[in-house]
Amino acid sequence: MKVLIAVLFAVLLQGCGTVHNTMRDVDDERVMLRGNDPVSYFSGTAPQKGNPATKSMFDGDVYRFVSDANKRLFDSNPRNYAPARAGFCASGVHYGLKAAIGAEVYLVYKGTPVPVRQRT
Repeated sequence: MKVLIAVLFAVLLQGCGTVHNTMRDVDDERVMLRGNDPVSYFSGTAPQKGNPATKSMFDGDVYRFVSDANKRLFDSNPRNYAPARAGFCASGVHYGLKAAIGAEVYLVYKGTPVPVRQRT
């Protein structure tokens, strides 16, 4: 029973000590936006998965792109395309909690993609 409680506690705290909402992948550590192309969030359509071979580093995180053109746009001004609050949802900010969510639920606020938790 103690082991079960310890495992449950560890699962609940997963991500609390991380600085950015990233994932590990076979090719990279600290992949931001679950591998989605950050420029694609501004296209008006759904975010697109980036190519692991077309990537850039910003603030210690890996960003992937669907094209060299998107990579160049990102490289010219990465702060414009990087998600707010290091990719964490704002719903727990006032409690001092980080909500690690997927990268498909977001809005673009004042030119910056902002992750938001989907209400069920």
